[in-house]
Amino acid sequence: MQFLKFAFALAFLIAPFTARAATEQGTANAEVVTPLAIDEISTLSFGKFTVGASGGSIDQDGSTSGDVNSVAPGNKGQFAVTGAPNTTYSTAGSDAMVALEEDGPGTATMNASLNYPATPSLNGLGQSLLEVGGSLTVPGSTPGGSYSGTYNMTVNY
Repeated sequence: MQFLKFAFALAFLIAPFTARAATEQGTANAEVVTPLAIDEISTLSFGKFTVGASGGSIDQDGSTSGDVNSVAPGNKGQFAVTGAPNTTYSTAGSDAMVALEEDGPGTATMNASLNYPATPSLNGLGQSLLEVGGSLTVPGSTPGGSYSGTYNMTVNY
């Protein structure tokens, strides 16, 4: 009997220290965002200019260096970007240099380096205007004509 009393008392002492399992339900979330889309709305233009024997460079706003003189400034290229509202995205140009070449005889190549914001943002409607500028290196005595080339712009969350 003494043993039963002792065991019963011991059980009451140990009971508050016995491990008890607890369970709580967690929540998992996911959100699928609108994919980014990009559309060119205006072309990058370096304007109209003359070039002398030693060449130089011109920016889309008509700023020049070397033996290049602006006749009429150009403009930045513009892209409409759409996606998830109030998010940032990254940008990348096809490469650092874009070749502009003239069609026909007397072909000359000019190289354009691009500049654009690295991490622009989409507004509350999921829209952004991405502007791309650059600087065009013009070799000396480049023949007159219309020159063109292409570049890729990539946007990513």
